[in-house]
Amino acid sequence: MKLGSGFKIFIFFMLYTQLTYAKSPCYKLATTAFFESSISPTVASPQSLKDANAEMADGETLCKRLVQAVKTKKTSSDVLRSKAVDMLKEAKNDFEHDGDMDKLELIKYQYELVVGAARISEEKP
Repeated sequence: MKLGSGFKIFIFFMLYTQLTYAKSPCYKLATTAFFESSISPTVASPQSLKDANAEMADGETLCKRLVQAVKTKKTSSDVLRSKAVDMLKEAKNDFEHDGDMDKLELIKYQYELVVGAARISEEKP
């Protein structure tokens, strides 16, 4: 009986460590960028948590699609970076005219995702 329970604990720890290391680089990027940005919720309500989870999932999907586009040579990481810079400059100019801080913060988050995806796409597997 002792051997069986010890084996179960061993399997549990093996699965736990695999799940810890199984997170994709895009998942890590999306969650880190989200929580470091100003768009993360300040008050935890069920709706805000659901919205945060959806935003991080969308960020991960965007990252994966951009990495795939670079890997299949539909675009390059340099093009992604230059378009991200242009997008950020345009958002800052729009902010100066309309003062929409939420829009600017969302663009900053998307900028981090695009630049991070370009970096991930350049990494060797």
